Amino acid sequence: MSLSVRTSAQESTADPDAELLISAGGYAYHVLDLATIADPAAHPAVQRCASMETAAWNPQSDFAEYVGKCSFLLYAICEADDTAAAFIALTVWQQDGRAVVVGEEAMVHPDHRGAGLSSRAGWLAIQGLVALLSRLGLHQAYGVVLTCSPVLMDMLWRYRSALSPNSFGTQEALAPVAYSYLERFGYRPLTAGAPWFVAGAFPGCTKQARDRKDFPAIDALLPAEFDYNTRGDSLLFVCDVKLAGIAPFATMMLRQWCTPEQIARIDLSPRRAAL
Repeated sequence: MSLSVRTSAQESTADPDAELLISAGGYAYHVLDLATIADPAAHPAVQRCASMETAAWNPQSDFAEYVGKCSFLLYAICEADDTAAAFIALTVWQQDGRAVVVGEEAMVHPDHRGAGLSSRAGWLAIQGLVALLSRLGLHQAYGVVLTCSPVLMDMLWRYRSALSPNSFGTQEALAPVAYSYLERFGYRPLTAGAPWFVAGAFPGCTKQARDRKDFPAIDALLPAEFDYNTRGDSLLFVCDVKLAGIAPFATMMLRQWCTPEQIARIDLSPRRAAL
């Protein structure tokens, strides 16, 4: 497998303002700091990901308007045809001396599913965020993900020990963060008193219906009335992480396809001076 890495200070030749984090296995992973973009709708990277989103699911809002309110767009380009294969949109803010990191949306193009892109992009995002937040003097963060995808729910369940404490177990302590998120974005719980299950967050978005029985751990976790296929009910996952704790795990995961020297150069945005 060929592998090449540029330093985070170098820009990608593919899209203006985007930085190439790493190139591996036929995919180039880039990050775009959306705070630096005057018109997201006109940006080539946003246009690439908008087309990919339509192929992956049925959007309920204008992608450029939505992503323009986010902080970062991390995306993978298939080097064979120069098209977007996957992306993660992230929103980051500072609250009470901690960072709050929201995984707004994560998509993999149907033609590229099964290639491990979501996992690789996720660990790249975590590694880059650790570098950014540490430089800003933030050493603890709340991670927040809202998803109607049972595949992502299952992945979060499998990685729960690495992202601990989290809402799969430490619900009472993390409930204030969950309710704050719901209020900020205008969502409502499926059941009163349980902010972890959100009603109709992504209605009609799923292109491929999935049987929850194919995900036993998730099936046991979700309420009986939970409907992610049609109504777009979603799981709200919250974790409380110390950067010093998650950094070694992210590095371990990335070492499966990166060298330590390459990992050390992964930073989401060297130009970001504040949140």
